[in-house]
Amino acid sequence: MEDYHSVNASDAGIVCWARAGGAEDVIPGVDQSGFNYYSYARDGFSLRTGEKIRVVTLAPSITETVAAIGGLDYVVGTDLYSNYPEEVIKWQEKGDISIVGDTPIPTTNGS
Repeated sequence: MEDYHSVNASDAGIVCWARAGGAEDVIPGVDQSGFNYYSYARDGFSLRTGEKIRVVTLAPSITETVAAIGGLDYVVGTDLYSNYPEEVIKWQEKGDISIVGDTPIPTTNGS
């Protein structure tokens, strides 16, 4: 993509984004309002509001990825099934991380 400013996600209900590549690669990160997430934070604080960045992960694989890149300190919520690394469970028990989703796993017997 040559012009990441042309990305418009305003019609989407939910938009997920990720950065995959080097610092020289331009990979759009735009939310449903059209806000561009490049240069949105420095040292864990929002450049726009000055508040500490807060992350909610909604799948165990995302929680593990965020933890692996050193972002666990920013996680304030996870899904029910996120239980790795061990700090996640400890912080959930202490109340530092909230469980924000508890969708049951579907069964094969229809219940």
